[in-house]
Amino acid sequence: MFQQSIAILSDLPLHRRVLLLAIPMVLSNITVPLLGLVDAAVIGHLEHAWYLGGVALGSTMISVTFWLLGFLRMSTTGLAAQSYGANDTRQLALVFLQGSLMALGFAALFLLVHTSLADLIFSFSSASEEVKHYGYQYFAIRAWSAPAALMNFVLLGWLLGTQNAKAPMWMVIITNLVNIGLDVLFVIGLGWKVEGAALASVIADYSGCAFGLWCATRTWRQRALPNVLQLASDVSQDIGRFVKLNRDIFLRSLCLQATFSFMTFQGAAFGDDIVAANAVLMSFLMLISYGMDGFAYAMEAMVGKAIGAKSRSQLIDSLVVTFFWSAVICVLLTLVFAGWVMI
Repeated sequence: MFQQSIAILSDLPLHRRVLLLAIPMVLSNITVPLLGLVDAAVIGHLEHAWYLGGVALGSTMISVTFWLLGFLRMSTTGLAAQSYGANDTRQLALVFLQGSLMALGFAALFLLVHTSLADLIFSFSSASEEVKHYGYQYFAIRAWSAPAALMNFVLLGWLLGTQNAKAPMWMVIITNLVNIGLDVLFVIGLGWKVEGAALASVIADYSGCAFGLWCATRTWRQRALPNVLQLASDVSQDIGRFVKLNRDIFLRSLCLQATFSFMTFQGAAFGDDIVAANAVLMSFLMLISYGMDGFAYAMEAMVGKAIGAKSRSQLIDSLVVTFFWSAVICVLLTLVFAGWVMI
């Protein structure tokens, strides 16, 4: 097995394929926490810490809710990659339609209950009344980005599943650039404060969704996928796979988000300055996490394709090389942080 792994790692074209998938997603993913740092910088320049605390609290609630539904991206990536590997154009189209219906269904449900959900969650917070007020204000506006945010999961997953990393990269970059630009305009230029930050994020999510739909439409035409009307009667076929496939992923996401939420809510109990500082620290943590996710996305796409093609050799190759690059990045990050601490 060791000799087989060495042979795989000496395959330079294989490394190139992995990096061509992973690097665009690493570059696009790290713009997400960088956006959080820009939010912190823009809101942090306002006269009171409770503005940043409110944004931190409200955005944490939104992030927890949306990322608990992150299985929409993961399941779509895997199933689309399998269909792509098997060259099954009908199933590839069905995966997109099924994922879209689930995303819009969850978004509609969230919009129906988001007010009651906010009341419940804020009742457990020990934050000051000012932080709660602005956190609720931020949450109430950001909630309306749910249809676009959840559709973005499906679009990212489906495009990655077709082994296309550039379109998702630009989709994420466009979303974050729009958000940053509107943050500066609304918060600093127009003085809309927390409401401006929330509105900027809503518009950015819909901008990314519009670009993603355009990319998906191009892919649909290029691969000559079946007409949507021809698939209408089959959309409900095996849709339960999305839920069953991601039961464990949902539980993992629930535990992870509960940890992050605990940090935010517990920090709020120590005062506005602590919750604001934690927001900045969390952005640095997310910078690493989102960057590493680029290799996870590459593995999902390559493994799914190998399974669809029923190729054991492709499966082993994908696992070995993506694990190798993940380990290399982890070691490098460890050295960077160790050096930073010693300075």
